[in-house]
This record gives sequence, structure tokens and C-alpha cells, in this order.
Amino acid sequence: MAGELAAVTDETFAAEVFQSDKPVLVDFWGLACPSCFRLKPLVTELAGEYARQVRVLMADIEENRATAEDLGVMALPTLILFRGGVEAGRLRGIATKGELRAAMEEWLG
Repeated sequence: MAGELAAVTDETFAAEVFQSDKPVLVDFWGLACPSCFRLKPLVTELAGEYARQVRVLMADIEENRATAEDLGVMALPTLILFRGGVEAGRLRGIATKGELRAAMEEWLG
């Protein structure tokens, strides 16, 4: 799967993440974060690989500060997996594709 990932906002976060029947991986990023742009292609690939199991969304913290603050996102990039509306895993900073896959396998159990 290639292309753009769907965006989630402060207004849509509860419905799209907390109330989702499917696990949701949220990539918190910002325009001033070079590491975020290096990680995005890997997250996009991961979204394709796990499309049947997980929905992947992008949250720009510059435009959605309330959600980032509520969740304690203090470093970028930050990936958080939610299962049943509850945080099941968090990864901060840049990661390799292998590290992302290992984290997903652990979080999805």
C-alpha cells in the first residue's frame, strides 16, 4: 500500500481511535521534525502490511495540540497503538522497519 495515510484531528480522535473496533496506530508528527519525515515511508509500508489488522492514522501535533498533550506526547515522532480505546504500546523516536515490525507484533500479541 502506498500513498497518504488518513489524518486524525482533536475533533475526530475519540471517534476514530478510542471507539474503533480495530486496533489503531497513530503516528504523531510535526512539520519541524526531520525524523518524522524519515519515519513516514516506513509507517506507510507498515500500514500496508498490517492493513487487515490495524488502521494507521497521522496526527499533526502542531494542529492538534490538545490530543498530544492529553496523551503525554512530548517527543517526535511518537507512535502509539490503541486497542479497544486503550494504549497498548508506544514508540518514541526514529526506528528501523524491523523495529517497527517487532513492536507491532509485540503490541498485537
